[in-house]
Amino acid sequence: MAYPDAWIDQFSDAGIQRVEYQQTEHYEITRAFLVSPHRVLHALFEDD
Repeated sequence: MAYPDAWIDQFSDAGIQRVEYQQTEHYEITRAFLVSPHRVLHALFEDD
């Protein structure tokens, strides 16, 4: 992911799929944290 124009292949139950960087789980989690860090931290550390 560090190389410009690199292909990103994502492995899932559906098989291997080529995805855009913005479609990766890593990107989505990082973006959610930057938008609302308190909400993400609460979700990670809440008691069930």
